Amino acid sequence: MNRPALPCRLLFALISGVAIGPASSFADDRGRQVPAASTDEAHGSLDGLSVDGRIRARGIIGLFSVPGTLSFEDGDLFWATRGEVDSGPYSTRPGTGVIEFHAEHMTPEGDIVVWSGRYADGRFHDVTAVWTRVAGDAVHDLFLPDDVVLNFTPADGRQ
Repeated sequence: MNRPALPCRLLFALISGVAIGPASSFADDRGRQVPAASTDEAHGSLDGLSVDGRIRARGIIGLFSVPGTLSFEDGDLFWATRGEVDSGPYSTRPGTGVIEFHAEHMTPEGDIVVWSGRYADGRFHDVTAVWTRVAGDAVHDLFLPDDVVLNFTPADGRQ
């Protein structure tokens, strides 16, 4: 059975407001970010960090949000939502007290999802994903822009 790409499933959940169970979590039982011993902030590695939160599309299509988890392991950013997990290699640019990150993933259909954000003061800030769609079916093309911007808000609501 062909299933839509993760961005399509995520967007469907955002638009329809479908009740979604919790995604597999890499955070502690209170949803806090849990740095592992291997995290090396001085050199820009985010490996071992994980955070639960909510993902919401910007604009009119973002009426609802869905739970999601972002985790950094072995040079990849993993994002989990609706029981599905996707990943892409991430790169960092360390600064004074701040690590900027960037991850990119191409779906089998050719869509591109690019995540970016910052990690500072023990938390994630300004985390977004831009889903660049390729031509799809008429319904999606009618209702969705070519670039769908998704915001990630950590579970504690603080960015």
